[in-house]
Amino acid sequence: MKTSILFLFCLASICTAFAQSATKPFIEVRGMAKLERSIKSYKLDIVINQDQSYTDNKRTLDEVRNGFFEKAKSVGIDPTRFKEDKIAYVLTQYGAGGSYYTFETTKPEELIAIHSLMEDKSGTVLLIAKRIVYNPVTNFSKTMTDAFNDGKGRAEKIAAAMGKNLGELQSVIDYSNADDEEESVGYFQTEEDSYYYVSLKYAIE
Repeated sequence: MKTSILFLFCLASICTAFAQSATKPFIEVRGMAKLERSIKSYKLDIVINQDQSYTDNKRTLDEVRNGFFEKAKSVGIDPTRFKEDKIAYVLTQYGAGGSYYTFETTKPEELIAIHSLMEDKSGTVLLIAKRIVYNPVTNFSKTMTDAFNDGKGRAEKIAAAMGKNLGELQSVIDYSNADDEEESVGYFQTEEDSYYYVSLKYAIE
């Protein structure tokens, strides 16, 4: 009986200590630092379909495709730079009788030229995606340090405003996207700022 009472007393003490530590006040902040990430190239994903109109002059896929490539030549774009991806086309919602092409460039003026070819109102040539390809991030360890110091500085200011001291670091959450080599975008920018984020949780005393 005494053993059971002693066990229950110890269990209650442990639960009380755990509850006190669980409710210990803390500050959670986010630190950030600019990523030195430069743009390597731009990609356009284009779907070419055979004419789905109900007219008697309906064009075949080859006719639509050849017509598009002739237009590309007229604006100084070599048609061989359009790389076909048959698997990617199968994964789209479009039916049989079409092709999926990716065009990659480092020149913004070529993006403008390709956009000028998207005047076909019949829906046979569609620009379905825009992507940015990035060069590898340089000196990422410095970026992480800068973000950590930024977050710690914020936490110290908040603690001081509360009349408290910053305690031990309890957790760190890394929101890194530095390894992402490609990103789908709604529009292109020749220069783009990207940031690395980290979440820090500190006890306060």
